Amino acid sequence: MCIRDRYGDTTTQPMSKRQRVEDDPTTLFHTHGGITVHRSSHLVDGDAVIKQIAQRLDNEPGAIFSSMYEFPGRYTRWDTGLVSPPLVLESWARKFELRALNQRGRVLLEILAPVLQRCEHVEQAERQGELVLRGTVRASAERFTEDQRSRQPSVMSLVRALVETMHSPMDGHLGLYGAFGYDLAHAFEPVKQARPRDPGQRDICLFLPDEILVTDRGSGNAYVHKYDFEHGEHSTVGLEREIVSVPKFVPAQHAESSCDHVPGEYASKVGLAKQKFVKGDLFEAVLSQTCLLYTSPSPRDS
Repeated sequence: MCIRDRYGDTTTQPMSKRQRVEDDPTTLFHTHGGITVHRSSHLVDGDAVIKQIAQRLDNEPGAIFSSMYEFPGRYTRWDTGLVSPPLVLESWARKFELRALNQRGRVLLEILAPVLQRCEHVEQAERQGELVLRGTVRASAERFTEDQRSRQPSVMSLVRALVETMHSPMDGHLGLYGAFGYDLAHAFEPVKQARPRDPGQRDICLFLPDEILVTDRGSGNAYVHKYDFEHGEHSTVGLEREIVSVPKFVPAQHAESSCDHVPGEYASKVGLAKQKFVKGDLFEAVLSQTCLLYTSPSPRDS
């Protein structure tokens, strides 16, 4: 998985004619949230397009997901790529932002901001100019059973609201793409944190793309799906698909790698844990060590 999302202050520019492709006849459908979607799909050389996306990830936000394994209901053998998406959802503990990354994203923000503002688990959500909706998820005072923990108020409530709004049985690829951080688990379990956290560390970074490459590794077929959205007076139809620029990647200079364990220390902890398992003192243990390795390759080469 390759994700490029460190966009900072974004700027946009029109795509060149060489980057544009001729659309096939459009499929029209409606989502559960009443959004009209225009989708055009065309056959492409999947390997060539995925390489182009990878090269662009050095300078644009986006992601590539690849899987060669298939299991019904869980894993699929797809390669999926996206770059310069118009909208991103980010969260830090109970705080969140829905941010437009270009002009098309501004339209989507107008459509989707009310969805989050109406979400029953949102404590407050206010617009910060034309590009950002910023808010907080309310803390829960209730106790939840084991099988209902993930249903308590959390930033996942936002994800569910957006997925429900954008869902349509007519399309299996339009959705949110990105990453979930490990600390997202604290939204469901009130675990006391023993180590300080970087306040800028995100728990969620999810993109809503308006153009997706989908490659079926089994059949070898690859398609680019392009989407336009309409709801009420808001529409992306006819708006330029802009490139979202991010700060240039700068590798670490003169930095040393480090680890919070000396050689053999982690192994000795494993040995101690095994002894306690035998005695019955422990049923389960999760050991950890933090290693920091500095690297110079660009994101697409990492």
